[in-house]
Amino acid sequence: MILFLDFDGVLHSALNAAGHPDDFNKLPLLENWLREYPEVDVVISSSWREIKRMEALREIFSEDLRQRVVDKCPIIPINEETNYYRYEEILTWIKLIKYDGLWLALDDAAHEFPPFFDGWVGWLLRAQISLTQRFKPWYAKPEA
Repeated sequence: MILFLDFDGVLHSALNAAGHPDDFNKLPLLENWLREYPEVDVVISSSWREIKRMEALREIFSEDLRQRVVDKCPIIPINEETNYYRYEEILTWIKLIKYDGLWLALDDAAHEFPPFFDGWVGWLLRAQISLTQRFKPWYAKPEA
C-alpha cells in the first residue's frame, strides 16, 4: 500500500516558516503508525518535493523508516483544466509507475481533491485511527 503524504498542515502547522521549532512535531505519530504497518510505503506529495531532493526528504524521517519513503510525485504543469492539482499529481505518479495497489492520501488541502475522494484530510489522532480502520481490512499481521 502507498501513503501519499503532504507535510504542511499534516505533520506540522501550515503556518510554520521553514526551521520553525514545531516543524514535523506530528511526525512521531505517523512514524509509530508506519512501524505498525510495514507493508505501507510513503510517496511524498508535499510541495516540499519541488525544492528538496529525495535524499533530503528521506532524512526528515527516522533512520529505520527512510527506506520506506520510496518516491515523490512528479510536478505537473499547471493548466486551467486541472481542477484538483494534488490529486492529478498522485494519479500521474500511479500511471507513470504503473502502480495497481491500494493507496491513501494524507493531506490538509481538501480543495486539491475531488469531492468523492475517500482519502484523509488533516493529521490528528483521529486521522491515525482512520488510517488504521481503512488499512486493517487489507492487512493481516503475521501470527507471533
